[in-house]
Amino acid sequence: MITQGYGGQDLAKVVTIESNDPQRPETALKVSGKVENFASIKPDRVQLNGTAGSQVSSSVVVTPRPEYPFKVTSVQLQRGGDVRISIEPKAGQPGKPEYVVTLDNLRKEPGRYYDNLLIRTDSKVSSELRVAIYGNISKPTETGQDKAATSGETSKPEKETSLTPHSPS
Repeated sequence: MITQGYGGQDLAKVVTIESNDPQRPETALKVSGKVENFASIKPDRVQLNGTAGSQVSSSVVVTPRPEYPFKVTSVQLQRGGDVRISIEPKAGQPGKPEYVVTLDNLRKEPGRYYDNLLIRTDSKVSSELRVAIYGNISKPTETGQDKAATSGETSKPEKETSLTPHSPS
């Protein structure tokens, strides 16, 4: 039974058992239980939203559960090209290692993209963890000075607002 993505939830599946018993050649069997979390991954998906030409980045913190210790052996992107990734071990609590994966947007033109961060581990329970990455890079907006220059008006520049990616904790 595939349980990826169901950590912390109850899961039930029905399977059909075939036998050579002529009276009951098939029997339905319901398998259910709570799926344990293998690791804490925060956030569980990454959104890289910002304007073209600005720095857009986010971080993912991976913490193995004490019951299922593992080391991260590598990280890579499934598609690649729009995001740069790096990983650093983080000194967590004693006996509780953590890994911080930093993701930086590389896209210079406006547009959307999607990728998966693949986190490879030395664990026999789960050798690969996946984190979805969604990118939305928009065109830079005109500032008050740009508008005045194109319309011939003179005015005070509007206050610029920059977007800072936020990762839920």
